[in-house]
Parts: sequence; C-alpha cells; structure tokens
Amino acid sequence: MKRISEFRPSLVQSCWTIAGIILTFSGLLALKTPNEEVVSIAAYLGVSMLAAGSLNLFVCLKKFNTLDGSRWLFADSLATILLS
Repeated sequence: MKRISEFRPSLVQSCWTIAGIILTFSGLLALKTPNEEVVSIAAYLGVSMLAAGSLNLFVCLKKFNTLDGSRWLFADSLATILLS
C-alpha cells in the first residue's frame, strides 16, 4: 500500500483535472457576468472547450491501448473540438 506522500497523480488525471478547472472557471465567469456581450462569452467558452477537447485527445492518444473506452473518449474529444 502506498503512503499518501508517495502518491503521484498520473498524466491522465492531471489532464482531466486541468480541463475540469478550465471549464468550471469559464462557466462561473459566464454566470458572474451576464451583462457581457454574448459574443465575448461564447468566444471564451469556445476556447475553453477547445482546450478541454485537446487535452482529452492528448490523453486518448497517449493511453489508447491501455484505457478502457478509449474509442468513446476519442469520439468525445473530436466532438468537443468540432463544437468549440
């Protein structure tokens, strides 16, 4: 059993954490400033989705053979990138 001090998050966990923080921050920013122009909020959310999709695609390509459901993750990554 590993001690807590020996625990190191994997690359996959780090990338998903970063993507989650980016998307959460952009969602809170959109809720905080409802009077902003819709175009500027949409552009910020689009860039956030592009970053999250790119991180997911990186994780998918890095762990394609070892990750369960990697094809679904690949499809999700492409859809997120295309919709951003």
